[in-house]
Amino acid sequence: MAKKERSEKAKSGYSLTELRKMASERKISGRSKMSKEQLVAALGLSAAAAAPTEKPRSSRVVSMPSKAASNSVIDDTVRKMSAPAPTSSAPQTPQAPSGVFIDWGPDVPPSYGQDTVSLMIKDPEWIFASWELTGEDSKRVKSAVGGDAHSILRLVREDGAVADVETGLSENWYFRVDPGVAYRAIAGFRDKSGAFHPVVASRLVKTPRVSVSGVVDTKWMIVRRRLEELLRYMGGFPAAGSLFAVEAQQWRMVKLAWSATPVNSGK
Repeated sequence: MAKKERSEKAKSGYSLTELRKMASERKISGRSKMSKEQLVAALGLSAAAAAPTEKPRSSRVVSMPSKAASNSVIDDTVRKMSAPAPTSSAPQTPQAPSGVFIDWGPDVPPSYGQDTVSLMIKDPEWIFASWELTGEDSKRVKSAVGGDAHSILRLVREDGAVADVETGLSENWYFRVDPGVAYRAIAGFRDKSGAFHPVVASRLVKTPRVSVSGVVDTKWMIVRRRLEELLRYMGGFPAAGSLFAVEAQQWRMVKLAWSATPVNSGK
């Protein structure tokens, strides 16, 4: 039986069992009693369509490219690897895996409709400023100044010295400052005459110093219990236990501590 099916499959491309399975999937009635030719006709298969295409047998002969051709292939591969990847001007939204929901949240808005300015200390000699002038106060001041209004960020030192920066479209700036000094930033507009019209000011910030503290201790406090432990460790505690000898030794240690050079406490 198996030999007969192989011979039939060789002629038309499908065996009787395969044709009956295809007829079963299409729910063709009476398929179990049909011959192979009837099944082919019922399935609407032509002789060409019924015969599957055979893959050509792979050759065992391997042809090696010439040295020039090999170098050319290598050069093309290197060029493709070193070529920059195509870029798109539109931002690419990360794609979630199939069947997984990820809430990316709303996009970050370009502004929040507020008038605000903040100062952050980077180190003793640098301050970072960020601001936004999109609120009602800035619109009112800009309208009063007129069409020649220029956005200005003013850095005010604690002694009254000022430094103005024409910000343009920028909304952040770094200032080189002095250590141990307080600063405040004021955002506003400057008119064509040079007058400054403030809108909003930051809180006062003070840069840290770059040197150690100048505060030192003038006296060392000696705790009696700790002094007795120190005497024992040094072998200076009298074996006889004379009260006078103990007091005398303690006073010698106190005077020695007081005469020592004060050490920076780090306060």
